[in-house]
Amino acid sequence: MITELAYLIFIAAGALAVGNIARQPFHKSQSRLEEFLVSSGLGFVIISAAFFILGALKLYITPVLVAADVVLLLLIAVQAKNLAAIAIPDISWLKDSPPISKLIFAAFVLFAALNFIASAAPPTSADALVHHLTAPKIYLSEHGIVNIPSLQLMTEAPMSVNMIYLYGLQLLNGKLAQMTAWYLSFLAALAVFMITARITTKQAAVVAATLFATMPIFSVFNVRPYVDIPLAFFALLATHLFLQWLERNETKHAVLTGLFMGMAVSAKNTGLLTGAAFAITIAVMFLRAPADKKARFAAQAAIIGVVAAAMLAPWLIKSYLNTGDPMHPFLYEYFQGTYWNNDLGRTLLEFHRSHGIGFSLPSLISFPFKITVNPQLFADTAGVTPVFLGFLPLLWPLRKKVPRQITTLLMFVAMLVVLQFFTAQQTRYMFLAWGILSIITAYIVHSFRTERLIQAGLYALVAMSLAMNAALWAAANLDDLPAAAGLQPEKEYLMKKVPTYAATEYLAAADKNGTACWYGEGRGFWAKNPYVWCNPLYQAYVDFLEIKTPQQLSQRLKEINISYVLYEKRMRQPPLYGKKKVYSDKTAEYYFSSNQLMQAYLGGFGTKIYEDNNTEVYKVAG
Repeated sequence: MITELAYLIFIAAGALAVGNIARQPFHKSQSRLEEFLVSSGLGFVIISAAFFILGALKLYITPVLVAADVVLLLLIAVQAKNLAAIAIPDISWLKDSPPISKLIFAAFVLFAALNFIASAAPPTSADALVHHLTAPKIYLSEHGIVNIPSLQLMTEAPMSVNMIYLYGLQLLNGKLAQMTAWYLSFLAALAVFMITARITTKQAAVVAATLFATMPIFSVFNVRPYVDIPLAFFALLATHLFLQWLERNETKHAVLTGLFMGMAVSAKNTGLLTGAAFAITIAVMFLRAPADKKARFAAQAAIIGVVAAAMLAPWLIKSYLNTGDPMHPFLYEYFQGTYWNNDLGRTLLEFHRSHGIGFSLPSLISFPFKITVNPQLFADTAGVTPVFLGFLPLLWPLRKKVPRQITTLLMFVAMLVVLQFFTAQQTRYMFLAWGILSIITAYIVHSFRTERLIQAGLYALVAMSLAMNAALWAAANLDDLPAAAGLQPEKEYLMKKVPTYAATEYLAAADKNGTACWYGEGRGFWAKNPYVWCNPLYQAYVDFLEIKTPQQLSQRLKEINISYVLYEKRMRQPPLYGKKKVYSDKTAEYYFSSNQLMQAYLGGFGTKIYEDNNTEVYKVAG
């Protein structure tokens, strides 16, 4: 962990150095924290863009990568004194704060430290091993960003944050990429603090940051290299600068707002919902603007949109060049993208629509309550703090003195919730909403500061929430700590946490050059062999809808040079999410017929060479 920590400090300092230089023409910070966060965020935007450009030019080669590291090192050295001053936190405000603020701050620091330790374990989370880390690993092995036909569903989405993970991978390993994800999540919590402090006080800000950073859902995902919390970080920076732009109406704030919003919307396809909510909020603000200011408002709002669109455009162009569909696979009916079809589109829709509570008006009204108390309905075992539901009604007695920033945030979060409700109802897609709700909740606590009895009750509820969150943190992350601390061998840890790890290790030892058809979930980050993801529900590179016989399947696998099949035994079971039915009868029938076809093929053309509780490996005629 010490080696990864040293490299993480280098990445953090490098982003700060790059961003600090780029920020100065555009932004004059009002606090040390603001200077640190805006510079860090801007630095990561630049690093992400630079590695996208290098990848597009097929320049992931040692001389270029080493040169990039040297440039960062030089920038850090030149600015070392200034960077140290920016990075050292100012906590002088704690001295005169009440004891409860100091306790909440201590909880924030404790959770951050525990999360950092947990993030040092080898990556094992599903999506990280399927695409968030796997695509960058493949790009590095191919010396540039390439088309990955069987993983197009996962890898043709915008991947701006994954470019940051790629930088960690080329520097060291997957653990460093995972620790970078933790760092971006930590910055997101600091961004919540920064926005709240600007609206209220630092004592309220520490409540907001701690509520956000201790939510059960945050505890699960901030130590894993997903992109949902980093997306929220960049969107929170955009929100912060947008609020400043509303106050000052300066073009430079519009440019930075667009840059950070562009980074957020290009983090993944669901980032477009964030951009849409942001655009609706701006439109409403335009309608409410005085007549004599509408023209300038519209012009600068257009700057935000153009800059954000320019950030997203390269990813859409990449997808179009690789698949024929700029938003593969979501516009298939218009563009007919490669290795996809309408049946797979239905399957994907069924998967997303299986999570949540439906789309009726009563469901929308009950959505905030149910996503709080029953996260299993929304594809997550960990939920959000109940404090939001308990505190938000207290805005009503405050309604006549709520500042403009809070009303703007309320409008924004309402748009986010409604858009998420009508698309994909998953808790982890909504981290930006949880961050904004943390800010609003802290404002409520601050507003009742003169009502000692009420405030005591509010702080008691916060304390109870933190205690519950601590217990849920332990349930989510405790088994990662031995491996993170070096007390458990990495191989033993991976054997336990990654169901297919043993099979991939066996295959690598048997034939390191053999290409596998991976019939299952395809968590291939740890696989040493090249592979094609053959899951029938998520790709048509090996098209199980069109292939009808074992002989046809054999011919297709020969065409793509498959010499092994890695068969996950879970594929024999109904396609469920937990114990919940996900797919229609038509999709389930296709799933089972595909499995029967694969088993018939293996029976006629394969020889089993390995089996464990999770996986079988077959050598096939190549």
